[in-house]
Amino acid sequence: MVRIKRFTAALLVMLFVAALVPQTQVFAGSVQTTQIQVYNYLVGNLGFNTAAACGLMANAEAESGFNVMDIGDGNTSFGLFQWHAGRKSKLINFCKEKKLNYQSVEGQLKYLEYELKKSYKNVYNYLKSVDNTAEGAYKAGYHFCYYFEIPSNREVKSAKRGALARDTYWKKYSKYNGKQIPVTTKVSTSSTSSDKSSTSSVSYTRKLQVKSNCMYGEDILYMQKCLKKLGYKIDADGYYGNGTATVVKQLQKANGLKVDGIVGADTWKAIVSKSSSGNAAATTELKITQQPKAVTVDSGKSATFTVKASGNGLSYQWYTKKAGQSSWTKWAGHTTATTSANSNDSWDGMQVRCTVKDSSGKQVNSNAVKVTVNIPLAITQQPKSITINCSDTGKFTVKATGKKLSYQWYIKKAGESTWTKWPGHTTATTSAISNTSWNGMQVRCVIKDGSGKQVTSKAAKVTLVGNLVAVG
Repeated sequence: MVRIKRFTAALLVMLFVAALVPQTQVFAGSVQTTQIQVYNYLVGNLGFNTAAACGLMANAEAESGFNVMDIGDGNTSFGLFQWHAGRKSKLINFCKEKKLNYQSVEGQLKYLEYELKKSYKNVYNYLKSVDNTAEGAYKAGYHFCYYFEIPSNREVKSAKRGALARDTYWKKYSKYNGKQIPVTTKVSTSSTSSDKSSTSSVSYTRKLQVKSNCMYGEDILYMQKCLKKLGYKIDADGYYGNGTATVVKQLQKANGLKVDGIVGADTWKAIVSKSSSGNAAATTELKITQQPKAVTVDSGKSATFTVKASGNGLSYQWYTKKAGQSSWTKWAGHTTATTSANSNDSWDGMQVRCTVKDSSGKQVNSNAVKVTVNIPLAITQQPKSITINCSDTGKFTVKATGKKLSYQWYIKKAGESTWTKWPGHTTATTSAISNTSWNGMQVRCVIKDGSGKQVTSKAAKVTLVGNLVAVG
């Protein structure tokens, strides 16, 4: 009897405590938050009208009750829209590849978008076409269930979900008329900053960063809109994922802050104040402020090229186009504002330019500049002495380095003391039919470059063999 009384008393205490805790409100609030996230993504990222969004939300309620961790069908289905078996595996792999959390609203919605646009284009196009009316919401709910979810007894379930979209979600969300649900409340601040001029409709109250359970909220949405206003390329969806963290790092780097992708008080202040004043580095117009200059360099020596530009989060890629080429080629590894490399003879006449890109994806090309390589005049292969039969062809070759080379061959026959210009023999390789006067003749070449410098090859000797026929 005493045990029964004690149990009854304990039960009454538990019921009393449970009555004091608004458990239903907490749960409803969690579902409501997820609903808003889903709605905002559907209209903001996928471009659906409210009716189409209501159709998908009715299916999310039927499939998972808006629980991203919901597991069904004997542990074979998962998430908001209960991706089943192979589709569940594809969800996980997609999120892994994109560095998203497959257990988050963000990861699952981005995969939903991927599926609709890649594998269910007909469903996607149909949802984009429904009228923004209560009947449009019904059709969207029915069609999405019938052709995307494909449950058992799908005709009955599709009709029920269409009715849920029309009778519940359309009534709740139609007032937003295809627009994202706006920020309606100010987030109070505990900051003691003395900067009174940078107040905003949403203030800093928590540290924003990438977490396994993706952060979401009005403060993130407001911050993303500020970054977008500053010219950064970012989706304003209220999620703090890797994409948002990357943009935050760009802003931190541009403003001399610690580059960690975490929005603390200092980063928040920089974002809000600069988006209000419009003087952030991100708003700086992308343009070339100093063009690279033409270079004249000795072959084998280092050549340096520099470009300067204004803008935010700048990246650089240099390109080359060698003499005679018609298209530009990416210069691998040359990705800084100033770059250099050792030249060679093939660089002579080469053009160089740089493509500068900012954090928003805009890009601008610098002027193209020409490289002039000083190639020293030098003989690299001397002509060779020959032994041939009389009346055979004698051939002589010389090779040299230099620019704009010209050649003139000279001969000195046996017994002569001076060299005589060999008329018509003005190429690096020359030839002629021999005769008896060639025996003992010497041959050499004078090479000139474009600057007027010249160099003379060594003399090569001709020896004739066999029957020598006198020249009459």
